[in-house]
Amino acid sequence: MRDALKSLSHQGQITFPDLMTTTLKELARVGLAVEQGDNFREIWERLRDIHPLAFLLIEAHAQIATMGYIVNYPKTPRPPDPNWFRVTERGKQWISSAGPALEDSDGFLAALNERIPTLDPVVRQYIVEAVVTYNSQVWFASAVMVGAASEKLVYMLTESLLLVTGGDKSRSLRKASKERHLPTMFEQLNKVLAGHIESKSLPYEIHEGSEPHLMSLFESIRVQRNNAVHPSVGEVTPATVRLTLSAFPAACRKVYDLIEWCHAGSKTA
Repeated sequence: MRDALKSLSHQGQITFPDLMTTTLKELARVGLAVEQGDNFREIWERLRDIHPLAFLLIEAHAQIATMGYIVNYPKTPRPPDPNWFRVTERGKQWISSAGPALEDSDGFLAALNERIPTLDPVVRQYIVEAVVTYNSQVWFASAVMVGAASEKLVYMLTESLLLVTGGDKSRSLRKASKERHLPTMFEQLNKVLAGHIESKSLPYEIHEGSEPHLMSLFESIRVQRNNAVHPSVGEVTPATVRLTLSAFPAACRKVYDLIEWCHAGSKTA
């Protein structure tokens, strides 16, 4: 439905049947056609209340409306027309996103598990709760959960890097880890990674994009500690939570790539 809405978003007004039929077209495109044929308007009409997919599509429509991605079109002075709607600014951000949709909790978590089969159970539990609270629109709780998952990953990476790092850099990183001072940890992690990159011991395909991915994790931790735990410091918005959660799978995969390299290196040292 996200892809269907994206293809219709150029229209100022979108009809409910257009969204349903375009969603059926998108389902057929990925091999999930409900029946043969390309007259999706007629297929939608034949679903009526006798096919389970009709109820799933109605549920999906209700969810994207609840999340504020679409809004019924005004029909003043009467109530808004439920048969016409437009994409909101939040909806435009949503349809421009890629990867599994957070609104599909099971699909998002399944994709994460497929991407990282060995995901730490503590990290997994935090992310499960982050997704559940996100879809319940409990933004502060979701921000805290994804921040906790990110923090766990950072400490896992730190412990792994200590296996293959010696000298002053090792001592500085260990000290920063014990003190749990976020800016210092970030600085020391970057120094250690830079050292391994400069020595060419860390392959490009492993460290490629590591800095922005680590920055996204540190930003999640910062929001967790400041904006979410101390709301007066800042504001947690649906957009910020969605962005941090959406970025998590790729950042997590990069951390696991680095961890696996560290463990392989410690065995051959």
